[in-house]
Amino acid sequence: MGAIPTIGPYLIPSALPALRARFPKLNIYLREEMTENLIEGVVSGRLDLALIALPFDVGALEISPLFEDGYQLAMPKLWSEAQPTSAREELEGGTLMLLEKGTVFSVTLLRLFLIGTYGRTRALPRPV
Repeated sequence: MGAIPTIGPYLIPSALPALRARFPKLNIYLREEMTENLIEGVVSGRLDLALIALPFDVGALEISPLFEDGYQLAMPKLWSEAQPTSAREELEGGTLMLLEKGTVFSVTLLRLFLIGTYGRTRALPRPV
């Protein structure tokens, strides 16, 4: 079983006791990798399953959503009190801290800032 680093350490430890109780003879080998490697691992048969974040193109693999995890924006209180604008407007031209290149979270955030109103390209925050 493989998992991305942003899910595996949080979900797997609580799920393992239930898996062991239900399937006591099951040998479980865990891998933590980036999504692309996990998908390749399932396709090639190196992995039986992978815990990934969506959206992600998985080709012909079957997807079974486990839960939804909405993103939240944390910002200084002064930003929200100054004037009611969107998070995109608040961050445009600023600095944006992302996870490792290629993570679904980073790709999702970059898409949000790349595609502005009516599909126009917008100024990206500077990645840190």
